[in-house]
Amino acid sequence: MTASSKVAVFTIVFAVAYAVLYVICTEINLPLVTYHPAIGEVDVLWAPARRGPAMYWYGWMLTSLIGALALAWLASVVLEQWTQRAIFLGCVRAID
Repeated sequence: MTASSKVAVFTIVFAVAYAVLYVICTEINLPLVTYHPAIGEVDVLWAPARRGPAMYWYGWMLTSLIGALALAWLASVVLEQWTQRAIFLGCVRAID
């Protein structure tokens, strides 16, 4: 695999993985951080609202970013045949 194709694989996998991971994070409420704007505090992982609403959006974005970076790096490092098999099995699993 050439360097330009590795960049292409990284960007495509990152874009798809980020979108999928973001939906998963919002559905099961899996933020990496919770921001409380009324009191200006940040908690690690999920925390209930204190005074005023809690903002989980930043945590969902951060969780999706880290997961998508890991998956994209992995897809650009492993052999192309393994990546194609993983994509195929993921699509078959999504159909079931």
